[in-house]
Amino acid sequence: PTTPTCALSANPSAINQGQASTLSWTTNGSPTSSTINNNVGAVNPPGSGSVNVLPLVNTTYTLTVIKVAGSGTCSASLAVNRPPTAGFTMTSGMQSATESQTLNLPVLPGATAPVSFSANRSSDSDGTVVGWQWKVGGAVVASTPMFSQSFAVGMYNVSLVVTDNLGV
Repeated sequence: PTTPTCALSANPSAINQGQASTLSWTTNGSPTSSTINNNVGAVNPPGSGSVNVLPLVNTTYTLTVIKVAGSGTCSASLAVNRPPTAGFTMTSGMQSATESQTLNLPVLPGATAPVSFSANRSSDSDGTVVGWQWKVGGAVVASTPMFSQSFAVGMYNVSLVVTDNLGV
């Protein structure tokens, strides 16, 4: 009697957080049962098949194949890219605020107040922030880590969307 062997793969092998990957396996030696760790559990048929997984972090899956003559294992790793976090500061003169605050400036009718914006509070825990999209009132106004704009009297919504080196 031969000990069972296996092959396990993840397709795709790198995903963005929130996406699924398919684990596929084949075996030799006619196993009577097969299980995959990390909350996948028993898989049927034990000889070959596939199952979708949705991990939140980098994960290595191990398939264990069993029969009377013994057992075998094989593994596949899945890389999970976590999204970056957008954060910024806005400054005008001696006043500053962060993305969750309001910057109140005195502006005379017909005049403007200059405001500088910096994405210095943005981060990516598993990569690098490489893209910036600034919007004022829903309109894209800049695609750099810093920009300045003058504002007339009124209220303005400013938002920042960042992307990382893996496109998230």
